[in-house]
Amino acid sequence: MYFTAMTNDALSFAAIISEWGKPADFARALGQDDGGDLARKWRRRDSIPQEWWPAVIDAARRDGKPVDAERLLRAQRNAVSRKSGDGGDHAPVIESPDPERPASGYDASSLEALDAQAQSVKAVFNQAGYVPVEPPTMQPADIFLNRSGEDIRQRTYVFQDPGGEEWCLRPDLTIPTCRMYLERDPEGHSEAKLCYNGPAYRYQPPSAGKPVEFLQAGVEHIGGASTPEADAEIVAIAIDAIQSAGLKSFGTTLGDLGLFGALVDKLDLPQSWRGRLKRHIWRPAYFDEILTRLTDAESMPVTPNTNQALLAALDVMEPERARDVVQDVLALAGISAVGGRTVTEISERFLEQAAGAASAELSRETADAIRAFLAISAPCTTAVDEIAHVAKAAGVSLDDELESIARRIDVICGKGVNRNDITFDADFGRKEEYYTGFVFELRVEALGASRQVAGGGRYDGLLKSLGSPRNVPAVGCAIRTERLLAAVGLEARS
Repeated sequence: MYFTAMTNDALSFAAIISEWGKPADFARALGQDDGGDLARKWRRRDSIPQEWWPAVIDAARRDGKPVDAERLLRAQRNAVSRKSGDGGDHAPVIESPDPERPASGYDASSLEALDAQAQSVKAVFNQAGYVPVEPPTMQPADIFLNRSGEDIRQRTYVFQDPGGEEWCLRPDLTIPTCRMYLERDPEGHSEAKLCYNGPAYRYQPPSAGKPVEFLQAGVEHIGGASTPEADAEIVAIAIDAIQSAGLKSFGTTLGDLGLFGALVDKLDLPQSWRGRLKRHIWRPAYFDEILTRLTDAESMPVTPNTNQALLAALDVMEPERARDVVQDVLALAGISAVGGRTVTEISERFLEQAAGAASAELSRETADAIRAFLAISAPCTTAVDEIAHVAKAAGVSLDDELESIARRIDVICGKGVNRNDITFDADFGRKEEYYTGFVFELRVEALGASRQVAGGGRYDGLLKSLGSPRNVPAVGCAIRTERLLAAVGLEARS
């Protein structure tokens, strides 16, 4: 439930979030690992779910932020009082168990429970025709640094071996599984259904209270048809798997990153800006920054004269040629990485400066249309109409794309999902850069920051970026099995 700043006695939650600067910084302060996606929604709505208030208070005290903790606690007590018997129809507050791996590891009973759950999940995967694989834990670092979203890229463990090669501990199992597929079929012509269950690794700040090692069980359908039916089949497998483990109640969120690309392509924008916005949708904080800069020519940084000739030359080149030129210049200068950015990111920034120097200011109407689109998060029964309304107001039509989304929702509901339990979120799916279209998650709100128990989507361009000569249709999902076990236990006790 959301409590919003609607009365004189209410708090300005947007102001609270702003005390940390960017939404991503506020999210990290709360231990969220979504790159600030939730915090951005809360700021737009001037709302923070009541179950997060204790974490906000703790973060404010820890970070020395001027948040009126006593006022927030008083509001929280009033809210709980309303829940507990003053005529409200809200469920009682249920304290959730720790949904993550203990820092000291698992005892025998926990291992037994995880193993039993793994067998149930594996049986669902096998029945659907998926074959088990076990990708290497160590992976070439550049593969993840150049293909993961900003949040995961910053939390990948990278190290150098004695021979000078850079490696990483896999932050997920999708890319390693795709690499295994390409080792067997470099041309990407065959169809494969692969499944896995193993650990992944992501850095967490000590204040987050989350493990750096966690378990993922998942499936990847590579080389099949790129259709709404195939997308829905993956959702059905994920649902069957978590239900086989005993989970009964959960929510479903859908998104489609291809819809954002379609909107940008149809808006009245210079071609260079279309590519720029689509390229940085994966970096929410930076995306917001460039959208603001593009609507205010006076805020655009003035490029030093020493770079003007290079920028002018880059602006008239084909994008791939321009990118090669910048990377050659960086190589000649002996630059491999700056401030945690890869050479690819540095070269992209040069190209953006070249495009910005040659472009006019973005209209505020266009920027507002983009922001309005990304702000849509609603039940699937109304979300399609809301998106159509935003598109129409911007003078474009997304009818074909929305028809495809409606068809996918119909197919998913045909698999037994209640339409009223599905939310469509236009902003969802910006963490993994390799997703190209449909994305989804299954969540248990009582787990708080660890609410996502399963998620996945379509990544038709990933195999080509890994070495295939063509795009290979692919869709998959992963289950956070430790969270699933905690959710089942919580449900059993409630």
